[in-house]
Amino acid sequence: YGMWDKMEKMNLKKYGVNGNTSLQGDLLYFYNDKELQFGVLDINTKEIIYVSEPIAVVERDDSFTRLRDLKVSENKVYILDSNHTLHIFEREQH
Repeated sequence: YGMWDKMEKMNLKKYGVNGNTSLQGDLLYFYNDKELQFGVLDINTKEIIYVSEPIAVVERDDSFTRLRDLKVSENKVYILDSNHTLHIFEREQH
């Protein structure tokens, strides 16, 4: 019973969520490579608790820029795009 099965049960495919995710505690980090956004889902409540603004990428003439990889550390989200640019987002402390 994998994470992708859980995502299907939560109907995240309709949001264009890519299979590349990261689970940190009860929070599932995911990205939508078509909309160039990432989000955070609470797996207990099944609610999306955060969706980023579209990530600013450099467009190239020969191809569309896509999000390729996602990693999460304690307070940062790292997203690599198809132009090999690493985008780093830091969680605000409350």
